[in-house]
Amino acid sequence: MAKKSKSAPLHQDRDEMTHLETRPRSFRISIPVLGRLEKQAQLKDVSANTLAQQFIDEGLRMSAHPQIFFRGGAIGRRPVLVATRLDIWQVIETFRENNDSVEKTAEYLSIPQNRVKAAIRYYEEYPEEIDLFIKHTRELADLHEVLHVETEEERKASHKDDSQGS
Repeated sequence: MAKKSKSAPLHQDRDEMTHLETRPRSFRISIPVLGRLEKQAQLKDVSANTLAQQFIDEGLRMSAHPQIFFRGGAIGRRPVLVATRLDIWQVIETFRENNDSVEKTAEYLSIPQNRVKAAIRYYEEYPEEIDLFIKHTRELADLHEVLHVETEEERKASHKDDSQGS
């Protein structure tokens, strides 16, 4: 039996995700594909193994949830609805704000109900991940609000100083 080892989290941007247990597995990969993997891993400054793990995991998730794909951004790679600009966490947060009504959520987001249901199905399989995105996004919004308030107060104070000095 293969020896199991601890490894980096599935998505290393999500530092709160628990480390997943891994085990070695051997695959034959064509030379051109391996070359592209290694080049992209180098560009992203991650190991080829980490990137292959990410691509395999995302591919399996997209196969199980065909209306979902993954997009990179400031809060890391995240699942989004196909043919929309909506992250799954946004759909789930809107769903909750609309008393778990698929109809109201679809209407508010101007998307078909089947898209809302696809987001809910994904969430049901990966609730911790989506809840973590919601948490991080709220924290970023709170930080932005604090910084914006401080900046606004500083601007007013500066403007006040300028008018008193004239």
